[in-house]
Amino acid sequence: SETDTWTQKADLIDINGEGRTNAVAFAIDNYGYVGTGYSIDVLNDFWQYDPSLNQWTKKKKFPGDKRWHATGFSIGQKGYIGSGAAANSDRRDFYEYDPATDTWTQIADHPGQALVGATGFSIGDKGYVAFGSKNTAGVTSELWEYDPLSGLWTQKSSCPGSSRDWAVAFVIADKAYIGTGTVNYETTYYNDFWQYDPVTDSWAPGDSLPASARSQAVGFAIGDKGYVATGWAGVGYFFNDLWEFTPGCEVPGNPTTTNISSQ
Repeated sequence: SETDTWTQKADLIDINGEGRTNAVAFAIDNYGYVGTGYSIDVLNDFWQYDPSLNQWTKKKKFPGDKRWHATGFSIGQKGYIGSGAAANSDRRDFYEYDPATDTWTQIADHPGQALVGATGFSIGDKGYVAFGSKNTAGVTSELWEYDPLSGLWTQKSSCPGSSRDWAVAFVIADKAYIGTGTVNYETTYYNDFWQYDPVTDSWAPGDSLPASARSQAVGFAIGDKGYVATGWAGVGYFFNDLWEFTPGCEVPGNPTTTNISSQ
């Protein structure tokens, strides 16, 4: 991010020698973790990426049903994966991964109906699952908080924005920024963003992504800046642009985001 340059890293090749779609990922310490998804079949494999060696290592398989469109986040030294679609049926079960022992432990199910295409993130010592498609009930704007100490889920204030799935999130200075996404998978796409404050359990409208509305993008943070990249908006509308967000940045004319890399 300091030089605005990309460097290709080692490919992640699944057990079929293929890539994948609709996987989940999180980071713990200096390692990245990727699992589940779909290639020529539904997957439950799980991999660790070491950036110092540019190397992938296969870890213990995700113990739930093979699935894609799942949700993942990390809290401290543990990672969490759950929900998603499996064998023509949506899921709401969740599992905790401990990299120190390479083991999985099932935790409390996500409350309510099963979720597909939800957005996961963590702030401090809590994990969060927002938005998603609730099986036959359609998309939602609900937000749920997971406390690993009590092992309980608590419903928090719903986002006042439109219900959706396939949104992205990143966290800066103990606040989450959540946006983009779609309704009904190929009908309406969004580029709005919302800020969530867990201390007050409140939402505030943020600066919209000043680019094409999209779903299934990627969101992450580096230091005090957030990033949104890639995504799609239906057949023939795929994106490879990258946008940087600076919270509280005062730029004349709004918006406060800047396209720093695109083709």
